[in-house]
Amino acid sequence: MLNEEGITLLVRADGTEPVQIVQIQIDGAYWVFSQNPPGALPRLGTTQISIPYPWVKDETHAITLITRSGLTFEHVIEVAVPTPGFSLTRLLAYALLGIYVGVVPVGLGLLFFPYLRTLGTRGLQFLLALTIGLLAFLLIDTLQEGLELATDALAAFQASALVWLAAGLSLYVAAGRGSASGQSTGGPATGDLSGVRHRPA
Repeated sequence: MLNEEGITLLVRADGTEPVQIVQIQIDGAYWVFSQNPPGALPRLGTTQISIPYPWVKDETHAITLITRSGLTFEHVIEVAVPTPGFSLTRLLAYALLGIYVGVVPVGLGLLFFPYLRTLGTRGLQFLLALTIGLLAFLLIDTLQEGLELATDALAAFQASALVWLAAGLSLYVAAGRGSASGQSTGGPATGDLSGVRHRPA
C-alpha cells in the first residue's frame, strides 16, 4: 500500500523455519521500518511492515527484505501510484460497472429473443455452436490466468492444485445440475388420473 506516510507491506512467511526481518533496502538504500506484530514470523505467519519512504509517483521502486540469516527477498513496484481507499464514490462506480457488465448484456439479449423464434433449426444450431465456442475460449483463458496467478502464490498453498480442484468441482456441479434438470423436465408424467374426464371421440 502506498500513501502519504510511505510504503506499507504485508509479508507472509513461506519457509519451514521462523523468519525475522532485520533490514530493508529500497532503491539501494537502507531504511528504518516498523513491524506489527514484531518478532520472527512462524510458518505462514503474516506481519505488516511500514516504511516511511518518500516514494515518487509513476516511478519504479525495488524493495529488498533481509532476514537475520542473510536471506534476501525482493519485490519490485513497477509503477508507484497511491493505493485507492474505500469510499462511497468508488462503491457506486463498482456498482455501475457490475450493472454494465452483468445487466445490460442480458437486457440486450432479451431484446433479440423474439427474433430467435423466427430462426430455423440451422440458425439455432449455429448460435448454440458459437456460444459453446465462446464459453470454451473463456474457460481456457480463465484457467490460463488462474495458473499464472498460482505461480506467484506461496508454495505452501498449492495454488495450482487449488485451481484444478475448483475447475473440477465447478464442472461436477454444473453437470449434476444439468442432469437433475433433464430428469425433472424430460421424464414421463405420473400421477392419479382418476379425476380426469375424457371426451369421447
